[in-house]
Amino acid sequence: DEVYARSGTPEERIRAAATAYLQFALESPHQFRLLANPPAVPEALTRIEALTVEQNGKLADALRDGIESGIIRPDLDVEKTATLLWAAMNGIIGLSWRTDRDHFEPMAALELFGDIVGDGIRQH
Repeated sequence: DEVYARSGTPEERIRAAATAYLQFALESPHQFRLLANPPAVPEALTRIEALTVEQNGKLADALRDGIESGIIRPDLDVEKTATLLWAAMNGIIGLSWRTDRDHFEPMAALELFGDIVGDGIRQH
């Protein structure tokens, strides 16, 4: 919530949100795992779904701000893009916990993710 409320460009806010999400996962891995893979308990699923919709909505709003300012491609479906970015972050976090050859240092992965996403959504 705090990073979306900050001043800065939409891209800066999106990167800050991704960094905050990664920090949450690294500092509170058990809570993150519950969020990413909730138990099949209806009350838990309902609460986590509401939280996901709220946070992805803030991400979609930041993407809209980027479109309005002309730095993000206007043809993006912001809702689908927000979901894709969220899923990609979950994947990056999952790779950071691996101990095999697919392990990726989380901050290096976040940097690469930011570069790829930035190139994919930026207006050229």
